[in-house]
Amino acid sequence: MERPRLPLLAYCVISAEYKVSDSNDCLSTLLAMGTSPHNIPEDMWYNYIDTPKKSSYTANRVTKSHSWCTGDFHEALCRNFNLLQRYWCKVAFLLPQKTPRQKQIAAAFDLSPLLEIPHQIISQPVAATFVHEWLTSHALHHVQTPLVLLFSGPSGHGKTELAIRMGQLLLVPLLKIDCTQLRHESDFFGARAPYQGWQAGSQLNNFLADHSGKRAVVFLDEFEKTTADVHRSLLLILDEGSCKDRRTNDQKQLDCSKIIWVLASNLGDEIIQKHWNDNQAGKIDYHQLLSNSTDVLQHKLERNFYTKLGAPLTDRLSAIIPFFPFSAEEQAVIAFKFMRKLFNESHKPI
Repeated sequence: MERPRLPLLAYCVISAEYKVSDSNDCLSTLLAMGTSPHNIPEDMWYNYIDTPKKSSYTANRVTKSHSWCTGDFHEALCRNFNLLQRYWCKVAFLLPQKTPRQKQIAAAFDLSPLLEIPHQIISQPVAATFVHEWLTSHALHHVQTPLVLLFSGPSGHGKTELAIRMGQLLLVPLLKIDCTQLRHESDFFGARAPYQGWQAGSQLNNFLADHSGKRAVVFLDEFEKTTADVHRSLLLILDEGSCKDRRTNDQKQLDCSKIIWVLASNLGDEIIQKHWNDNQAGKIDYHQLLSNSTDVLQHKLERNFYTKLGAPLTDRLSAIIPFFPFSAEEQAVIAFKFMRKLFNESHKPI
């Protein structure tokens, strides 16, 4: 009798033992491309926080689709199926499947790689889904003004990582600016001629000049710590999608309409925490998180930003995207992820 074939997903897990390498990225990529997590028995990953036991899948429980999962294969899977991989399988099971139409639109505008984000950012499926939806909608309607996304939520919950992943997956340059030291418009865009240093421009001015008319990501971290002067300096560029290069005498016009602006802020984290406690604390229900309850939360956040940032700037935001707190299980997954990262770095050749 022919021996049952080992599914690719299971091979990805087991092969790490023999290659002495980490297969976490390989597994998450396979799941992002549509591989079913059910290629591996569900009772090995559904309660992902629990390590699979060799005795949990005995011969008399083998189904036809999992006829390969006995003996040596099952034992090898138990040894190598780590916490992060089990978590990604659970996420792939819970996430709503993209429709053929959504995939077609994403491919038409070179946004297909963004479909991978929910399989790469721990615990933020809502943020990842909203980012993809807004980018797709912006491209589909041929909007001539920039896309402006405000990431709102507690520190250390994936805002920076998601922005960086956007740049990497879209294969576009990303500029990250620490806003804690920005006090004046000249700190942001550079001095105007003939003031001292005008020919040097600024980090932002020079980046926009180098990528005029091209898609790129500008990430403004801790934006709530800027001043009203900095807020006013952004209004025209976000409204019209253009600005002037301050390094040139003729103030050359720059096309910024394809720039994706991402503003990160901790403002509103108390509102998000309360919403989480009332609706989703200790649960993973992505269908409910993506339901109308999130619309209510976004309206509350919008009112909060009208108060804190002012109406002119808030009106120019395309969307306010909430980042939710981690559950205790997700905290364990994140700790495991960084321990694996340290382990892999310590085993690199000197």
